[in-house]
Amino acid sequence: MEQICLFPIEDKIERAIQNLKMFEETALRMNPDGYYLAFSGGKDSQAIFHLAQMAGVKFTAHYHVTTVDPPELVHFIRKEYPEVSMEKPEESMWKLIIKKGFPPTRKVRYCCSELKERGGEGRFVITGVRWAESRKRKNRGLAEIRGAESAKVLLLNNDNDEKRRLIESCVMKGKRVLNPIIDWTDEEVWSFIYHYVHRYCCLYDEGFTRIGCIGCPLASVRKREKELARYPGYKSAYLKTFGEMLKSRKQRHLEEDTWESAEDVYLWWMYGTEPAPKQVPGQLSLALGTEREWISETEKMKGKTKNEWLTLYQQRYSEWQNIHKYGTEQMWPDGIALAEIRRELLEIQRILISYGVEVPLPEELPAGYMARADDIRKQARACLEIYKNSEDYQYLLCREPLLTDRQKRKTQILYALGVVQNLETAIEEENLVVMRAFGNEGQYGKLLSDTASKVKEIPLEMAKRETEKTVPSMPYEEEQIEGQMSIFDLAS
Repeated sequence: MEQICLFPIEDKIERAIQNLKMFEETALRMNPDGYYLAFSGGKDSQAIFHLAQMAGVKFTAHYHVTTVDPPELVHFIRKEYPEVSMEKPEESMWKLIIKKGFPPTRKVRYCCSELKERGGEGRFVITGVRWAESRKRKNRGLAEIRGAESAKVLLLNNDNDEKRRLIESCVMKGKRVLNPIIDWTDEEVWSFIYHYVHRYCCLYDEGFTRIGCIGCPLASVRKREKELARYPGYKSAYLKTFGEMLKSRKQRHLEEDTWESAEDVYLWWMYGTEPAPKQVPGQLSLALGTEREWISETEKMKGKTKNEWLTLYQQRYSEWQNIHKYGTEQMWPDGIALAEIRRELLEIQRILISYGVEVPLPEELPAGYMARADDIRKQARACLEIYKNSEDYQYLLCREPLLTDRQKRKTQILYALGVVQNLETAIEEENLVVMRAFGNEGQYGKLLSDTASKVKEIPLEMAKRETEKTVPSMPYEEEQIEGQMSIFDLAS
């Protein structure tokens, strides 16, 4: 997961709130329900949701179900954001693939237009688009008018900007879009989540940096392989659908296919390769399975000697042993990193067998494996006791209700208290990943001390009791729904 920003972002928060207020009148003229907030359940959409609440503007939030959604994400939205409307598509992904006659690709992503971008017609839409997400989004502005032709992009700086008139008075058939966190970095988004939201989808703690459709062609091959290995039911559904798609293509007398089976379509869709040649009896097949990307990564090893492959094997095996014994510092279980290295070692082993050399493989461990688990638990409990008994923590607990929102943002008091609360929750829920991240006395003890010093600089008579409604602190969701496919049928 991204690093948490320890620097105030109050200027950007204030600016986002003012921009939301700026166009509310226009949004209400377009529709009495106000803004249409595009909610995905990810960190960016959580940020715009809570910014809209802080701004006090009128809005409705909508999540567009794609039928290839991660089950944990759907569960998180239903539990933590019951006010978000779950919009069911007219056709599932599975039916769309059969109808189109080919799976969605990077260049032809009909899935987005059909499943995710259909809502908000005639409304002023709020999105969580950010420049930091991709190069293509660098040409997006704070406010946009999007019609049948290319979007008109507005880069507004203040309430008096002359260009404001364009978006308020222009009569368009399409959408008007506001991107209030367009210039926020990943670190700033996470800082906002930790300060004001206190909860997020558990997938972020399991190695996911962005959450979206399972098998999305925009993701890297490795990420797609991990997703489909994690959700084998979805992989089966894709294969089943590709088989039905081929039957439909034949019935509709489409152009002659180079695909002979659903597996051929799957390989083309995942890797962009031509259909695999027919298997020679007795030949070891590498066509399917999670090792395929490792083959592409080792293209540079072609023509290398047996000794060079042995050296690479020893390096990877040593890396596996090191992680197995000491763990990593990542925000996901060590078992995920170990499984990835083991897959690479498996491919190297197969290559070495062709040289007549046999090498062992490390043991296969569960994805949730954590090295030094007992040490992590012991350290986390010891740190929690030190934190909670410290004078700084007790002082911050007493002063937090007396501070205004602005003072809380300036001192970062909610983040400091949240570290302790998150650690306590992680211990209760046996979340070793979070225990490892926050069970560090030296780092967070200093954070409590520094935050207490900042709060002490505020004279008591200047601190006011906070009367506005705040978002309650809740532990992030850790439950995983095993085997859940989709909230709709796979395919007919």
